[in-house]
Amino acid sequence: MQSPTPWTENQFGSIYNKYFPILFRFALKHSRDTTLSKDLAQESLIKLWQDNFMPNATQNHLEAFLFRVIRNNLIDHFRKEKIRKSYAESLEKKIPTTDGSPLFEVEERIEKVMRQLPELTQNIFSQSREKGQDYKTIAANTGKNIKTVEHHISKALKAFRKEFFQK
Repeated sequence: MQSPTPWTENQFGSIYNKYFPILFRFALKHSRDTTLSKDLAQESLIKLWQDNFMPNATQNHLEAFLFRVIRNNLIDHFRKEKIRKSYAESLEKKIPTTDGSPLFEVEERIEKVMRQLPELTQNIFSQSREKGQDYKTIAANTGKNIKTVEHHISKALKAFRKEFFQK
């Protein structure tokens, strides 16, 4: 368990108000994305709070810490983006297409499989994959037991494997 932060809410509030705009502009300069920049500035300040960075640290130490954190957050974001793009490109090469729009074709194939599934299986699979609900929550929502939920998800996955990997 993490020890309580040495910051008071007033101390942290004044740090937050002072550094959020500075960190936001720094991130915006490098990312050109307003929403991302706000998120990264927020995460940097949360890290300051979570790491219990000492409130009696000098302003130079505090600024160095915050800029190191936001810089690392930017690097991590761009690294993840690069991996996502690389993965998407490799998928485009693996999925056979005829009209040059692989995403459209994949979406059509997903819809086709979903239409072929029984309504209860569609509902359960949708709750699991689209809404991110766990089996216990899905079971409570549908009035079915967990084993039934597992069976329907397994049934849906089998249909998707058949459509995408056994042709």
